[in-house]
Amino acid sequence: ETDLVQELTRVAAISETTSRTSAYRALLDTALAAHDTPAIDSIFQHLGHESVPLIVSRALLSRAILSLRAFPEAARERLCAAALDVLTPRAVSFEEQLTLLHTTQAALFEAQSRWTDAARAL
Repeated sequence: ETDLVQELTRVAAISETTSRTSAYRALLDTALAAHDTPAIDSIFQHLGHESVPLIVSRALLSRAILSLRAFPEAARERLCAAALDVLTPRAVSFEEQLTLLHTTQAALFEAQSRWTDAARAL
């Protein structure tokens, strides 16, 4: 994970937005393809930080959240909760991403017949 943190720091230092976004996307896609939940959690933490431009973080977070549907239930539940912890304090900046997270989490709870939790997620 320290290699990932170093790589995220390296990518954050790229001045050109398109190159930085592409580098973030490559890291995210690698983690998503491997279902590497600790790496995805680290990427969520990084992208949710104020130092990452919103135009970059919003698009990548939306992409990641939509990709969570392919994950096993336990991993999806863990990652949704982790992402909510990161993004909720900045709710005004991440309204669309939070809506995606809440609906993903609610669908997960409904599939588990956890009706109260599903309603609470929405």
